[in-house]
Amino acid sequence: RLGEYTALPARLRLHGAIRLNALTREQVDGYLATQGGDLAGLRAALAEDESLAALARSPLMLSVMSVAYRGRRI
Repeated sequence: RLGEYTALPARLRLHGAIRLNALTREQVDGYLATQGGDLAGLRAALAEDESLAALARSPLMLSVMSVAYRGRRI
């Protein structure tokens, strides 16, 4: 959302900031592949559903999906 931020008339005075880029499909699949077979169903769902795959490109959403798919509490 860099475009929205730079368009603001007033900006925050920050001592530093980071910018997270969206993950690639390869990065998402690679992450899920390293997490073991218990996320194979999630990998399959992402391969079939473009909307879900687009959400998974966010590091936060990918983490939430992984935890939720495993049925763990956050």
